This record gives sequence, C-alpha cells and structure tokens, in this order.
Amino acid sequence: FINSTFVFFIQSKDNFYIQLYNNCSRKMIKNSELTNLCDINSSCMLEIINIIQCQDKILFHSSSFINQHKLYELVVDKMNNVIINQISEPKKTKSKYIEEVIYLKNNKIVITQLYKKGLKLNNCKCLLYGYGSYGDIYDSYYNSNNLLHLCDQGYLVVIAHISGDGRLGFKQYLNGIKLNKKNTFLDFIYVIEEYLFKNN
Repeated sequence: FINSTFVFFIQSKDNFYIQLYNNCSRKMIKNSELTNLCDINSSCMLEIINIIQCQDKILFHSSSFINQHKLYELVVDKMNNVIINQISEPKKTKSKYIEEVIYLKNNKIVITQLYKKGLKLNNCKCLLYGYGSYGDIYDSYYNSNNLLHLCDQGYLVVIAHISGDGRLGFKQYLNGIKLNKKNTFLDFIYVIEEYLFKNN
C-alpha cells in the first residue's frame, strides 16, 4: 500500500501482472507497463523485495526457472502516475535450457518442463515433481543449483501443478483438499500415464 494505492501482484492462467487500485478515487489505475515484465509469460514469478514508504516505492523482481532475476522499482506519485524502472538485468546470454508450459486434461492440469537444449526427450531420464497441498504453488524461481543442475545431468524435469496447489486458481486448490484430496494423486498419475508414458 503506497500513496493511497493498493498494489496487487496477480497470477492468472497465462500471465503474471501488477494491478493498482487507488483508494481515494476508488478506481483501478491502468498502465501498459504493468503487464510485460516477464521473459516467459506463462512461467514467471513476480516477488516484492522491499516497500520504501518514504519514497512511495516498491522494489520487486521477476524471474522464471531458466531466466535470472530482473530487478525493478515501481513508483506511484501523488498524482497517481505509475513509473516502473528496471534497475538491474543479468548479462544477456542465450539460455542453454528450455522451459515449456503445457496444459493437460482440458486445462485442469498444467506442467512445466525443463531440460537442456539438445536433449533427446525420447526415453530420457526424467524427474517428476508435484505437491498439491495448502495452495502451495511451486513458483518459477531461478536457482541454478537446484533444478537446472539436474538438467545439466541429462534429466528432463517435469513440475506438475496438480489439484490442491492452486496454480490454476482457487477452484483447483479446492479440488485437491478434504474429500477431494484423492484428485491430487489422480492428477499426478494422469501426468505419468497420459503424458509421460504416451510420449515416451
């Protein structure tokens, strides 16, 4: 909350963006700069690092599984003008990895595939990860010592955003809790049988 303005970091199905609502005028603030902050729209993470109230400023970064963090500052002045400045950007090098987002089961399950360029996916080593509990979304956070290290070892890494994690919204979260908990496991099995096995 800065300068009478609520700042929302929003994740929708295929996009990650910022939305501003001015509490005094009771209106949304529209600005085209608030949408194109990700290298990969369908796989991105926008995270607040610091709120500097005395300067009416928010520091945040964007990243994906294969793209390093870009640091931004968002300023809202007293006239409700929104300014976004990119403070730092990693060295521009072509990524040696591929990151793909794939929708399955009539868009009820989404998976993220990570692998090193040149890897033949047919019958390759594969790690499948999924956690569908408590609305805990596996964020697209860059970490070269984690998943990308496995990619360097010749693995296809598949992250299954299954019922219970909420990656596709609140309905997906509810679809994997309490009496619906079995859907978490059924989704995980679906990814194995209907995607990984069928595509070798």
